[in-house]
Amino acid sequence: MGDPAVRVKICGVRCVEDALLDAELGADAIGVLVGQHHPSPDFIGVEQAAAMKRADSPLTTWPPRSRW
Repeated sequence: MGDPAVRVKICGVRCVEDALLDAELGADAIGVLVGQHHPSPDFIGVEQAAAMKRADSPLTTWPPRSRW
């Protein structure tokens, strides 16, 4: 079947519902844009990222908070 070492990361996640759906569908990690200093439709604030992390699966990988 597939290589068991392959991991899936979903980038540009912007809300709790999408983070939960990504985890439910088997994503190993999610990517968020936090603290960016340029305009981007995918930018979210630290508060939104923290809410997503609290609600997400403990099996989903998140970057260390010091990198937010």
